[in-house]
Amino acid sequence: MQALRLALNQIRPQLATDADTLRQQLLSTGPIKPEAVEEIEQVEEITGVPEVKEVAEVKQEQAVTEAQEATEVKVEVKVAEEVEEVEEVRKVKKGRKMKKVEEEEEVDNL
Repeated sequence: MQALRLALNQIRPQLATDADTLRQQLLSTGPIKPEAVEEIEQVEEITGVPEVKEVAEVKQEQAVTEAQEATEVKVEVKVAEEVEEVEEVRKVKKGRKMKKVEEEEEVDNL
């Protein structure tokens, strides 16, 4: 048992370094994939560094937020496109009404 503790004490600094490296990589990459979360949890168990899990949770929240924002932007774009279509239809109808009035005025002038 003592030999295992000594061995763990020897590798713990490297594991902590690896956990820190992983944490930095997580901060600089995109959304966390489910399989990556499992690996992160394994590193956390080995190193005892809870921040790794917190980083994963933050990244997941960021991914959800980005997805929601992207959806909102798509909806805004769609609404804007529909508003433009309605305005175009109104312009066409107004043009037709004006043309009809002009034609009626021509008939009245005859």
